[in-house]
Amino acid sequence: VKAKLTEKPKQRQNKQKKPDIHVYVPPTKLKEMFILEFEDKDGSVFKTSVCKNDSASAIAQRVGEERNLPCDYIAALEERLEYEIALRESFESDPNS
Repeated sequence: VKAKLTEKPKQRQNKQKKPDIHVYVPPTKLKEMFILEFEDKDGSVFKTSVCKNDSASAIAQRVGEERNLPCDYIAALEERLEYEIALRESFESDPNS
């Protein structure tokens, strides 16, 4: 009896492990900052939403290519988008000022 108590219990070497459980992770919801809206030369209105992590240059390039805008207009649109994004980010970080 004493010999059995001092023996180490046998380890199970062939024990199969359960596979890892895959947990569904929903996509992150993009936080919309504002909607960019402007009117073309022909009078059609263009709208696109600008989200928190969007790049001003990427949005300006996409809009410029879709609407066949000159490079100067694309640069001006990018500059304005950078200003608007920075303005809204500053409001978000310090709403009391």
